[in-house]
Amino acid sequence: MADGARDLQIFRLDSLPPELPFSSAVRVGDTVYVSGQVGHRRGEMRLVEGGLEAEAR
Repeated sequence: MADGARDLQIFRLDSLPPELPFSSAVRVGDTVYVSGQVGHRRGEMRLVEGGLEAEAR
C-alpha cells in the first residue's frame, strides 16, 4: 500500500458517547477491523454487573 493514508476509513456509531475512545470499525484498503464494546450502564460510565451473560441480554 503505497499511500495508506487515503485507504483508511474509521466508522463510529453515533450512539457512542463522544468521550469514549472507541471506533466501531476501521477499514484499511480491503480489510475491515471491527471491535466490540464493553458493556456499561447508559449515562453512568460504570460496567454492567454479571459479565458476558448480562452484556448479551
